[in-house]
Amino acid sequence: YKRQGQSPSMDIMERARRWEARERDVFVSVFYGYPWSDVPDVGATVHVMTNGDQALADRIADDMDDFMWSVREEFAGGSYPLPDEAAELVQAAVARGETPVAVGDHSDRPGDATHILKAFMAAGVENALYGAISDPELLDSLAASGAEPGDTFEGSIGGFTPSGGTPARITGELTYLGPWSGYDTAAVVEFGEGNAVIVVPAYTQITDPGAFRFGPLDPDDFDVFVVKSRVHFRRGFDETGFAPTIIVVEAPGPFVGTTYLDALPYENVDLSRLYPFGTPEGR
Repeated sequence: YKRQGQSPSMDIMERARRWEARERDVFVSVFYGYPWSDVPDVGATVHVMTNGDQALADRIADDMDDFMWSVREEFAGGSYPLPDEAAELVQAAVARGETPVAVGDHSDRPGDATHILKAFMAAGVENALYGAISDPELLDSLAASGAEPGDTFEGSIGGFTPSGGTPARITGELTYLGPWSGYDTAAVVEFGEGNAVIVVPAYTQITDPGAFRFGPLDPDDFDVFVVKSRVHFRRGFDETGFAPTIIVVEAPGPFVGTTYLDALPYENVDLSRLYPFGTPEGR
């Protein structure tokens, strides 16, 4: 899943812009597709609009198609580390002083996945902020018990959906309980060596490190930021130069959002006709 500021995705988008600049009244849009939708036309699509010139539209679309096919290996190839390997990569980056490290949780859509949290805890990753893990029942429980900042926290967080893994057991201190990111109630639990996890009622994608400046939290205090995002977090963490190290992490299972597309139970998609699992018609 290549970001638009990186080749070859950048080159594909630039080619579309060149066509628009070269020809009058031409608009070229590229859709990379959403491969977790079980629909026949799940792959990448190029849409070309002209002012009544079908031949020109066809020529541009064919050119874009040919170019995208020519860079297919670099575009669709590669893989993401699993949580245990990612923990090693993070610790190596910290040891080199290449911090902050921004870690994108690639496949988590419900927001409750604990794979990275548990792997990093086991590896002893320090000064890490996990923002955020969804657990509405935990927030309800804290409110019902009359919990307040400063209380000792000992309990389980997240891991309540099949793709979320299992709950992570945390022992630490509840340092915040109140509104955040549009929610009436969110919680911050600080634990271990400079670590903190934000608990929210629903999936929350953070794209700007400034969003973590609330309550007791100061982004300057952390070396590692784990966010529930595969691409969009790059705007605030990568393209601004905030985080010199970017690591996108895969989850250990064929769930919605995974790169293990051939493990998904498609009913309307024929992967044998889609690269890299097969060859499209006409190629």
